Amino acid sequence: MQAARRSLVALQEIARQQSLRLLVETMPPAWIPADLDEAFALVEGLDDEWVGFCLDTNHANLKGDLVEIVRALGQRLWSVHLSDNDGIDQRHWLPLRGVIDWRALLAALDEIAYAAPLFYELDPHPEGPERGVAAIAANFAQLLALR
Repeated sequence: MQAARRSLVALQEIARQQSLRLLVETMPPAWIPADLDEAFALVEGLDDEWVGFCLDTNHANLKGDLVEIVRALGQRLWSVHLSDNDGIDQRHWLPLRGVIDWRALLAALDEIAYAAPLFYELDPHPEGPERGVAAIAANFAQLLALR
């Protein structure tokens, strides 16, 4: 934690000079930050104009309630990685294949007026990239239909 914190402090100044934003990603249970307490400890006192969060649904779902996490991150949530899992291990499955309550998650994102990118973070499609892109497009349509 101390090394990660020192790195963020140093990187914040570089980010400011380059007009870039730093994002701390929610990580799986054995990594840093493994939960919201660690995530907020890492960014404590850093400039919220330059340092925010990336919610990785696959990681965060293994440690906490995604709706509560979205609400806690609030306006400092600047990016979301979309993938599903079985609630036990990282799986990087398409949303709606695993245990995540996508309707509740999307409602929470609407609640905080999230308007930043949504990124799919998936394992490679077994039938190649063209099939993968088609699967993502169909999946995104399914997610939109939940709203």
